Amino acid sequence: MKTPLLFTVIAGLSLSGITLLQAEDPASGPSKPKSGPKPPEACEPKGAWGGGGHTAGKGGDMLGHMLQLTPEQKEKVKAIWDAQKPKIQAIREEERVKMKAIFDDVDKQMRPLLTADQISVLDNAKKLHESQAALRKDKVKGAGKSE
Repeated sequence: MKTPLLFTVIAGLSLSGITLLQAEDPASGPSKPKSGPKPPEACEPKGAWGGGGHTAGKGGDMLGHMLQLTPEQKEKVKAIWDAQKPKIQAIREEERVKMKAIFDDVDKQMRPLLTADQISVLDNAKKLHESQAALRKDKVKGAGKSE
């Protein structure tokens, strides 16, 4: 799958910005480690149900913590989420296909503007991104295997 340099650059800059924002001020010394769970009002959900760690399949992380689910409730909520997984995966696949079409279009429009050296950098960035994606995919497949 091809991903334009623009996407790679934006992602890289975003990650760089996050790293810079998390850097400590040497003058103030090391920050104290945060201990204990955050109270629900301090949690910053990433989505309607708390983002990536919301499902009972992951122990009920944020949602379970916020709602203080019992083990029995967590089990039932997990079953609900598990039943919805195919729908969620279908939506993600549709989005992936649409985004790929956009990235391909950007790439097609951008290439005529670039020098040969820039095209080479773009192609190398794509190859790097593709290999990283393949490694992530292999890691996910490996995590799903039961031993």
